[in-house]
Amino acid sequence: MIIELENIYKSYQNNTSSSQNKVLDNISLKINSGDSIAIVGPSGCGKSTLLNILGTLDKATSGVIKIDNDDISKFNDKKLAEIRNQKIGFVFQLHHLLPQLNLLENVLLPTLILKDSKHKEAAKIRAFELLKSIGLEYKIKQYPGQLSGGECQRTAVVRALINQPEIILADEPTGSLDQESAEQIGELLSNINKEQNVALVLVTHSLELANKMKVIYKFNNGKLIK
Repeated sequence: MIIELENIYKSYQNNTSSSQNKVLDNISLKINSGDSIAIVGPSGCGKSTLLNILGTLDKATSGVIKIDNDDISKFNDKKLAEIRNQKIGFVFQLHHLLPQLNLLENVLLPTLILKDSKHKEAAKIRAFELLKSIGLEYKIKQYPGQLSGGECQRTAVVRALINQPEIILADEPTGSLDQESAEQIGELLSNINKEQNVALVLVTHSLELANKMKVIYKFNNGKLIK
């Protein structure tokens, strides 16, 4: 899988005037399978906006976004949703696990659209194996409120992997965790990238986490600087 941004601009209407607030300024970026990229910069500089555009959760004001050489501006909402579900895994600062579902059910949420019973059963097996790989196989029937923040965030990473995505987009994945849990999440994401050849792009304030990536970009005045 290849995601390519060409001359991306993003502006928002200024609430106090008729002017535009430019967030992304002529950004071009190419992401190949197995790449690992960290994006660092101050809060509010546009890092999360860029990640949302990469994940087709937001649209650029201008510029071209290609996935596997296809210009996604030609895709309707249904097609974009399919791409997000099948090719992209998301990890956010807050785990967003549903409190009424146990761990296994939370991990399986992205697979609910599957209709084939064999595929559903295969997804359950994969979910259990993934939870086992992070040491949570004995807690699959527990609910998020019964677990630590680190355990919930590791579950969120597993949920991002359940549909075998080609890229993971992580927005401050360790921002709400203690140091030990943050280190575990950093190692988990790094190992996934190396062992499964899943591309990884993460936004972080943590230089320790950023240094685990192959490439680090700094965000400055709406531009990416390598």
